Amino acid sequence: MHGLRFVPTKEENGKFISCLASHETLKNETIRAASLPLDVLYPPKIQVEVDESDSVIVEGGRLVFRCHVDARPLDDVKIKWTWEGDERRLSTMDQQVGLRITLLVTELFTMNAN
Repeated sequence: MHGLRFVPTKEENGKFISCLASHETLKNETIRAASLPLDVLYPPKIQVEVDESDSVIVEGGRLVFRCHVDARPLDDVKIKWTWEGDERRLSTMDQQVGLRITLLVTELFTMNAN
């Protein structure tokens, strides 16, 4: 039995790893092979952007942020938006949040995925 050790990356998720064997007793068959798909789990990577197509960036307008999360498994990711540490000031719609602009957005908001 032979072993192989390596650290897979998220880019290798879904790719196949194969083991190939040959032996003189395999007369007509020169190589036997077995493969398995890689199921790579990785923590969330978060990207936040302003959705300009759904925002009106003027005083009294609407500002929509979108959060893109890349993680595996994605089903277990919980998204939470906060404004200066307070969740109650934000109305969320899945991975986006809309804010009414009263002057300029100067306070800090954060988005966590865990």
